[in-house]
Amino acid sequence: MDSDSSTLYKQHTLTKFLKVAKSQSPEQAMMEMEELVRCLHDMKVTLDGATVVTKVISSLPEDYRAFKKAWDSVLEANQTREMLMSLLKKDEL
Repeated sequence: MDSDSSTLYKQHTLTKFLKVAKSQSPEQAMMEMEELVRCLHDMKVTLDGATVVTKVISSLPEDYRAFKKAWDSVLEANQTREMLMSLLKKDEL
């Protein structure tokens, strides 16, 4: 892959990350975002955990308002991607 196509692929992948559809379940959206984060990391584009968590939380549909409030009460040190995924899975059950 040449430099121009590599840059375009990075931009395309980052755009997909930023536009994950709200029509998916939150768990599906989080899994898609995690895959995109892995792809970006392979391309030497690193997103920190807080950025990914913020994107997921801000992408949740309106009916997850209570979930968002509950997430705000989680200690900041525990607001990890892993914890968020675990809580989203629990919430969907």
